[in-house]
Amino acid sequence: MAAEELQNTSKFGKMSVYAVLWVDPAMKKCTRVLHKAGKNPVWNDRVSLSLVNPTLLSYPHSTLTLQVSHHHPHLMYATLHCVPVALSFFFFGSSGLFWRHL
Repeated sequence: MAAEELQNTSKFGKMSVYAVLWVDPAMKKCTRVLHKAGKNPVWNDRVSLSLVNPTLLSYPHSTLTLQVSHHHPHLMYATLHCVPVALSFFFFGSSGLFWRHL
């Protein structure tokens, strides 16, 4: 997972960023913080999402939401970008959810 050309909200140096993913807003998961990652972070993290309501996967308009935020140890986080991706762009394999290459 990667982000490109994020707006730099850091006053000093490169931004430390993390991503939050969810299908069900009640069950959000975070990646680790990439310290000094800058405007083009790349995560090689594996994220497992649990669903309180598994029927969300069968709804035609269900989405996986990805939010990228700037982490600052003394301030609140700042959302840099948030994008919903239709679950129809993914397929389910025996070991998880995979991006469908078009």
